[in-house]
Amino acid sequence: MPLCEQLAFFVPAVPLYGGCAWGTFACAGLLVHPGKKALQMEKMAPGESMKIDWSSFGIEQGSSVTNDTISQTQKLLGINFPSSYLDLVIYSDKSSPEISSFPYDENESCISEFFEFSPDIRPYTIAWYARAGGTAGLPAGIVPIARDASDYLVCFNFNKPSITVEIFDPNSSSLYFVANSFEEFVGLWTE
Repeated sequence: MPLCEQLAFFVPAVPLYGGCAWGTFACAGLLVHPGKKALQMEKMAPGESMKIDWSSFGIEQGSSVTNDTISQTQKLLGINFPSSYLDLVIYSDKSSPEISSFPYDENESCISEFFEFSPDIRPYTIAWYARAGGTAGLPAGIVPIARDASDYLVCFNFNKPSITVEIFDPNSSSLYFVANSFEEFVGLWTE
């Protein structure tokens, strides 16, 4: 029996719209997709985040994010982003993963693109969406990091003891839980 079947259940991808690739299965901590070997994301020492091979999700390397950019952005917003998310923006800022479909609240979605990680308050930056009055109906402590194919916002919820990933529907101002952490969120991604 394949390792994935022994460890967890499969979550089939359901075709929607928006240009995302479809047709794979995922299970806890293991991602399997056609033409590539299984991707294992392993925890490192206690307190360290998972080491994720971003290229395996079709993310091209290229970023101008520096430690100074991170420091300025976190200071401006008054928060500290999860280290695994910071690893992504250092690897590739404004990325558009080829493999990024994920389930939430009995729905499926995919990431169109991550927002630029910058303290500059201009369109399509984290600071732009997170600023006071930047996104109508967005509750305090919710920080958009990406958008999906329906222009819903993929956000971090800093109002909980553990930073969760949630979807914000700007039309209804509704929040939908997606994952308990950024690592768990990435573990949900399929084609």
